[in-house]
Amino acid sequence: DINATANRWAHLAYTWDGTTESVYIDGELSNSEVHIPLSPHLSFQDGTPTPFAIGSESDAGNVNSTPIAYSGTIAKVLVEDVARSEAEIRTVFNAESSLFFDGVLDVSDLDGDGIFDSIEDLYDCLDKAVADADADPDGDSLSNRAELGFGTDPCNPDSDGDGLSDGEELNRLVGGQSAPTDPLSEDTDGDGLLDSVETGTGVVNGTDNTGTDPLVSDTDEDGLGDLQELQLGTDPFNVDSDGDGAEDGAEVALQTDPLDASSKPAFPSDQIVKVDMTCLDLADGSIVDTVVNLGQAGPFTTLIGQVEVASHPANDNPDVQVQGLAFNGDKMTAAVDAPTLGLVGNQTYTVRAWVFNPAFGNEEAVVSWGHRGGPLGSNAGMHQGTHPTFGAIGHWGGGPVDNPNEPDVGWGPNGDGSDILATQGRWAQLSWVYDGLEDRVFIDGEFNNSEEHPNLLNVHASYNDGNPTLVCLGSESDAGSVNNTPIAYSGTIARVEIYDSVWTDEEIQAAFEQERPLFFDGICTSPGDPYQFTVSSSNGGGTIDFEWNSSASEVYTVVASDNPAGNPDPASWAPVAGLESLSGTPPLNTHSIARPAGDLRLFKLIAGPAPALFSDDFESGAGEWTTVVNDQAGNTQWELGSPSGTSGPLTGADESGNAWSTNLGDYGQDSDISLFSPPIDFGGLQGAELTFDAYRDADGFGDSAMVVFRRVGDDVQLGMEVAIDMSLFDTAYESLSIAVPEAVIGETARVEFNFVSDGTADAFSGLTIDNVVIEASSP
Repeated sequence: DINATANRWAHLAYTWDGTTESVYIDGELSNSEVHIPLSPHLSFQDGTPTPFAIGSESDAGNVNSTPIAYSGTIAKVLVEDVARSEAEIRTVFNAESSLFFDGVLDVSDLDGDGIFDSIEDLYDCLDKAVADADADPDGDSLSNRAELGFGTDPCNPDSDGDGLSDGEELNRLVGGQSAPTDPLSEDTDGDGLLDSVETGTGVVNGTDNTGTDPLVSDTDEDGLGDLQELQLGTDPFNVDSDGDGAEDGAEVALQTDPLDASSKPAFPSDQIVKVDMTCLDLADGSIVDTVVNLGQAGPFTTLIGQVEVASHPANDNPDVQVQGLAFNGDKMTAAVDAPTLGLVGNQTYTVRAWVFNPAFGNEEAVVSWGHRGGPLGSNAGMHQGTHPTFGAIGHWGGGPVDNPNEPDVGWGPNGDGSDILATQGRWAQLSWVYDGLEDRVFIDGEFNNSEEHPNLLNVHASYNDGNPTLVCLGSESDAGSVNNTPIAYSGTIARVEIYDSVWTDEEIQAAFEQERPLFFDGICTSPGDPYQFTVSSSNGGGTIDFEWNSSASEVYTVVASDNPAGNPDPASWAPVAGLESLSGTPPLNTHSIARPAGDLRLFKLIAGPAPALFSDDFESGAGEWTTVVNDQAGNTQWELGSPSGTSGPLTGADESGNAWSTNLGDYGQDSDISLFSPPIDFGGLQGAELTFDAYRDADGFGDSAMVVFRRVGDDVQLGMEVAIDMSLFDTAYESLSIAVPEAVIGETARVEFNFVSDGTADAFSGLTIDNVVIEASSP
């Protein structure tokens, strides 16, 4: 951000409030950090006290030094013994900017209130003869000084006309933390809903109280804006309203019903292409006209030529043949055009392909969209070729490889392209990732080369004949139309995938390792096996490699037998040393051991639930659980023991002796109390789930409860609070489960159970909880 201040006047501000350091540029917050208390030196090593210094810092020895000296012009410096607020910083900047930005030297202030007379003359409610900087003539809870700092109208309580006063917008809190909306925009998040109707309660109560987040256009991040969800009738707080496993946005895009669990797409929403020709169950030479695609692009059909089934040996096991489709001047195209899929302009994506090519030239296109013919950066094609400039990726660039305006990419070494030669005559996994700036290419899961293309890519959306561009297998396309096969592929394509997401190097490597056994070892895992457990050897049998799909919610043991016919029950087989009680490392577990003795050994994978991350039945006492009374009345507190209210439970869950209750007797009125768990480490997880037994016995309408996750150290709320439905009257303990918010994962946090009662006196026990368990889960 600071680069924007070069060669001009700039207002820089720094505040320290004892916890947080904040820095500002021209009145706007640029960055902040929370850290340990500061303790600046009071003296130099020569014993002299440290002074204020302008123009440089000082070395440790004494003041007579100028390390990191300033090299510009300083006009004003102010140091105050107070941490100014963001609004105050902005106000000071606005008050002084006319001199430094506009060259206005007349900064008269007749009433001395800090607001220039020329500014007060602009507003009827301001008086330059009266010190009214701290007044609030429009009654919106913001002073004139603050309104001018924020740019709002000091004479209009609702500057943007959205139904919320300027003060309500700027002073908005969520979970005790500042979460202001824009007082100068009626729709801060741009989702089509006024800020005033997006109340952030998490509950839809009509179009005037949608409960959605005014700072997030898609509250549940399912690809549908909040307004669109309300119009469709889907739940703006649930990515999958009908619970069929497909996000609402994906269902709408794929024309399935997001409100009908029996109507759903069969693939992830970011999956554009996923074609697999390894299991066609056809003889070599069979002609294939159509290939099923488990992706948004729809099926591929042959447009030019004749595509046939072909088989080639696994790389390290020539006795096993792996199938694919042979291309040689042929072309297949997807049913859905590229613009509809978003594959135009500077779109990001990930492309993966398994190919076998006995010999290739400078460039041969495996998959492509856009078209050739220019201008620069208007084509997209993944190649298997030796050309140092465009042997890997064709964007229509040409020119020297070191030309920053040349957007094509060759295989490594950069400027040479010879690495790809190692893939001739064998199965190879080629991958290509574009993140909006940089192309990265991979061979067999390993990073191979990359180039950046700043502001260069703008892939064509149509051919010169006016038709939209298509996703093609086996060649690229010329400018005129799709009916041609430039730089045609001359090998076998087994699998192709395109994703509307940017994969990391680690994800590319993991995907290769998961598929490697088929193409290298000829080992085909069962499609019905969710773990895809494979056993192989990469060095001729010296070591045995194990691989399987894994989940954070499970633990794994590999067992083995040298006599499976005599003892067919894997549960009784001996565990393999070093492969017992292994934690899941999603998405894939990989392990290796030295080859055991003997000629025959069958390995099996046994999976079971992982031990809980945290568990407490309270039978050993309160431990590190803590309670807080947030109200002034003190009529209720969380108490541990056997509940004894007028109604409700008389024991803990499962007839146990202890549970936490809102008073062991009846709860009181006007109460706000919190129960906090011990610190829990959520590091190293992909997801987690909180489960607890609850007995709800309140008035059914005026009392409420919720679960909140707070970071240890600063008590900042992580993610949205989750309401406990206190309108229900339980007759027994009920098990409730809550998905731990994504913001908690990776943090150390406490779980807060909060209970709030209204002002009426009720003869009920309130809320009782027992058996709190947190377990790892997959996201």
